Amino acid sequence: MVEYAWPEALRPTRLTFYLQHNTTRFVSPITRQAQVLRREGARWVARRISGSSSLSLGSR
Repeated sequence: MVEYAWPEALRPTRLTFYLQHNTTRFVSPITRQAQVLRREGARWVARRISGSSSLSLGSR
């Protein structure tokens, strides 16, 4: 297996994984009430935080 040099500027200081639910939201223009529905198709998201920037990666 080949080992690559990772650029120092892109080296993550923290990496988190979480499940992002697939939701839809409707707000009534008359009453301003909100209805939120959870739909099928949640996905895992990986969030990498570096010293100066952050990047979110999602997958289905």
